[in-house]
Amino acid sequence: MADAQHLCKTTKDVQDHLGEVCAVVGTYEIKPFRNKKGEAWRDWPVLVLEDGKRDVLVESIWDDQKLPSAETIVRYRGRLVEIVGTLNASPPHPGKARGANIAALTVSPVTSIRVVE
Repeated sequence: MADAQHLCKTTKDVQDHLGEVCAVVGTYEIKPFRNKKGEAWRDWPVLVLEDGKRDVLVESIWDDQKLPSAETIVRYRGRLVEIVGTLNASPPHPGKARGANIAALTVSPVTSIRVVE
């Protein structure tokens, strides 16, 4: 749990520590996201928490540069991982203009990721 004071495994854990650096543990998956018209927009990595109530975005979906490489996705997909980073109530928007946002718990910026076995 390098650099984190809290371990978050459930939705309540994450919500209780918004704005803090935490170690978030969950299953790394790729989830499809849709635009307001219901059309496919992009696939993005999430952590599926142990309570199954909410997923946590891994980095900000608004920042194309934060999308992990195909190799990273293959390495972690379907595995239980610990991601250390700052918890946000919604994905940070790059630049000064926030534009439209989505209500999605997000860990960003991510400082480390490791497989938990």
